[in-house]
Amino acid sequence: MFASAIFPQKFKPGELAVTALAPPRWEGEHPRSFGGVPEGSLVVVTSEPMWHYHAWGGLYDAFVASGPWTGLSCQVYADFIRPAP
Repeated sequence: MFASAIFPQKFKPGELAVTALAPPRWEGEHPRSFGGVPEGSLVVVTSEPMWHYHAWGGLYDAFVASGPWTGLSCQVYADFIRPAP
């Protein structure tokens, strides 16, 4: 499903993104879920990317704008979000 890494993605404050599965990190691993905010939720990025020790494309502050977690402020790694269509 994920032939090659597509990160790091860069988002700016105010941009819309959609939560998504992240690509596997190694051969044979399945795509990874974010854990909290359901896949397909719309989020508004509210920060510049922050460094983090996982090196998963940047860590962002975000505000959930759709789905059962609407109104939640959270942090999300860039490999778990995609630009909104």
